[in-house]
Amino acid sequence: MKHLLIILLFLFFGCAQPLVFVRKQYNSSYQPNYTTSYNSANIKMEVLEAKNDDNINKIIFENIKELSNFIDSQNLTITNYNQLTKGFVDVYKNAKNSKPENNLKNWNFEL
Repeated sequence: MKHLLIILLFLFFGCAQPLVFVRKQYNSSYQPNYTTSYNSANIKMEVLEAKNDDNINKIIFENIKELSNFIDSQNLTITNYNQLTKGFVDVYKNAKNSKPENNLKNWNFEL
């Protein structure tokens, strides 16, 4: 993350036009029984995206994706935030469906 900050600062001060960032939210959930602490998955991410620089957005995305260790274990191809949130829920569903007789603790991820 330290490298990301350095790159962002370099790009910010090295650009001719000012960077404009917007906050975007990405959410996904699986809640068949939301009233308990079992059998549901929820992911909520709020990220900054540059309106005028896709390179910065790629760097931010790749750093966030590195935090998502569930991707490697499932060989998922993730190229955007919607796929990332959906992948989180899908991995939970697969784990839950592999042993439907067991309760699986809720998975919650918030960024």
